[in-house]
Amino acid sequence: MKRVIVTYKIAANSIDQNETMIRAVFSELRALGPSDVRYSTMSDADGGFLHILESANPEFQLSHLHAFKAFVTDIRDRCIEMPILREMTLLDVYPATAAMK
Repeated sequence: MKRVIVTYKIAANSIDQNETMIRAVFSELRALGPSDVRYSTMSDADGGFLHILESANPEFQLSHLHAFKAFVTDIRDRCIEMPILREMTLLDVYPATAAMK
């Protein structure tokens, strides 16, 4: 199981654009419908963003999606804190049915 977490902070004047681009990634994912992928994104009031990707398919790459390519094209221009990517190992989850195994 591949698990990746990415955190970054967006400039206040780019938050709406960033959220719109994230929604486009979700739209493309929903259209493709991969059953072995779970992707979530959260934000805070200060422009901080958190993306969590879990995939049972080690070959799956968000970077293959057209909407994701557009999202990352000018990410450096939108960020005030650059993305930090971490591959993670799941230790436990509650409730257990929420985990992808």
